[in-house]
Amino acid sequence: MLNFKNIKIDDLTIKKLLYLFFFFSLFDGSLRKWLFPNYYTEIYFLKDLILLLIYIIAIKTGYLLKNKIEKITYSFVFVITLFGFFGYLKYNDLNFDLFISFILGFRSYWIYLPLAFLISNLLKIADFQKFIRINLYLVFPYFLLILMQSIFSPVSVINSGFNGLVMNPERPSGLFTYTTQNIYYFIFLTLCFYSFILFNKITYKKDLFYVLTLNFFLSTILILLKSRTVYFFFLLILLTSLISIFFLNEKNNLKIKKFLLISVSTLLFFIFSSKVFHKQFEFSTTRINTDTYYEMLFVKKFGNKYFFSYNIYEFCQQNSSICRIIDTLYFSTENIELSGKGIGAGTSTVATYLNQKKLYLGENENHRLISEMGIVGVLIIYLKYFFVLYMLIQFIKKKDFRIAPLLAFVCVLTLLFNMTYSTSFSSILYWLCIGSLFIFFKKNFKILTK
Repeated sequence: MLNFKNIKIDDLTIKKLLYLFFFFSLFDGSLRKWLFPNYYTEIYFLKDLILLLIYIIAIKTGYLLKNKIEKITYSFVFVITLFGFFGYLKYNDLNFDLFISFILGFRSYWIYLPLAFLISNLLKIADFQKFIRINLYLVFPYFLLILMQSIFSPVSVINSGFNGLVMNPERPSGLFTYTTQNIYYFIFLTLCFYSFILFNKITYKKDLFYVLTLNFFLSTILILLKSRTVYFFFLLILLTSLISIFFLNEKNNLKIKKFLLISVSTLLFFIFSSKVFHKQFEFSTTRINTDTYYEMLFVKKFGNKYFFSYNIYEFCQQNSSICRIIDTLYFSTENIELSGKGIGAGTSTVATYLNQKKLYLGENENHRLISEMGIVGVLIIYLKYFFVLYMLIQFIKKKDFRIAPLLAFVCVLTLLFNMTYSTSFSSILYWLCIGSLFIFFKKNFKILTK
């Protein structure tokens, strides 16, 4: 057992450990698919041990379990987790596999949640800005990797990894073992870039060259990833950033220059890259409305009804991406079970352990939450909506438009995308961004943290 009495641990040490955790999580996919494929599982879980060590140190040094908000949150998590355990008991025999499934399900839901509180309690705005700059240093090598993966065959080692470990190698997976994590890291880099724009004045030629170079790389990667989701988030962050520029505490002429610099350069770089890499661009555009709309719960329920003069089934047939968003938000409480099948029962980690088909409880997060947690799943969904509303209220109080893109990213992720599907890098980014928002909102909920 660790003895902290004779070990002096300061803020800087914990910050260094957080950096170690983040960058190990960033590169663990590379270790698994290129260097140590035979230790795929061991490397995958190693980041958990690093994070748990950080949590233990943070508790001992007073950076976790520090305030009322945390304690209330953890109490709520305990009750939900206990309820989720009963779901496993209902559908499974009490054996070793049940306990392992429960632990993996608990891990998928909650292991990264304390990370948000730790970041909020430990870090300051200057730390957030430093973290942004460090990630932006990776844009150029990341661009080169994505470019090479786009050039080489999907079955090459750089795309599929040794032993064909990578899922969907026809699309670049970057440093990761499947494309979803890579997409979210690109979105996060985009968020870092526009946050850098909002936090800093672009007044010198070297700043101008730096910004334009990064913008070119990111605009090109956007095309090369061949993803629909990435266009949605890129546009969301871009528009939020452009609007926020006019609310910055800068001179009007600097605001206009910054607005024109970003809007015009992004448009030109996008057009240029879409022409140069036209095959990748066409791949993305043809996938925009290829969702199986007829399998959506929303379409099955309301497909034969009309919205004004539009038949919903026909509308979704032509606009499946829009209906996919609607279906994500929609959930039904008909025939709902009290307990569900157990916490995390439908996540990829539990499904893999039990040799179940992945996503067998549904790809949509809201539908899956209800299948796993029953009536408590509905409560979690409503709490997600409340959380988004709460964060928006805090933003209105703070009126710091430099974090508007970060807020938009977190809110959309919370409402529309799957953050408890697996303990993947995308989940780490989600809780990391929430913790970053808490840094800015500290003064807003000062009363609750006493």
